[in-house]
Amino acid sequence: MSKVAPNLMTVAQSREYVVSELKRLGFHLLGYQSMTTTSTYIKIDYGVGNSIRISDHRGKKNLKYRYNVVTKTKRKYPWVVQDQYPRHYFPATKDNLDIMIGMIAGIRDQRMRKYGRENYERFCREAYENNKHNRGFWQHARAL
Repeated sequence: MSKVAPNLMTVAQSREYVVSELKRLGFHLLGYQSMTTTSTYIKIDYGVGNSIRISDHRGKKNLKYRYNVVTKTKRKYPWVVQDQYPRHYFPATKDNLDIMIGMIAGIRDQRMRKYGRENYERFCREAYENNKHNRGFWQHARAL
């Protein structure tokens, strides 16, 4: 029995696809490639739209990402871990990544309807300005 579901994309393939699709939809993206692993981390709309972790291994228990792309799993379908906020996991197939991208776009649309496009864009600018000098992710991230 195989330890990994067939047809899973690699971390690099998943990153390329997700970034391409989110940019096409007009999202502001900041990305960070781990120096010690193959993991990629992406902040959506400077964190206002949460973050994505794309990886081929388990993450640190103290770090929790809203969206997680898993490139090595036996699972074929997305699943959710309920925590303070739900954390969504997606096996790295095009169909599953399309589901994730649709969720991200839908949540942004809901927030824009609730707060207005101008306010949402202001939230994004403020998030960037308030965090751009922070250590960690912000220190190493680059615009995608």
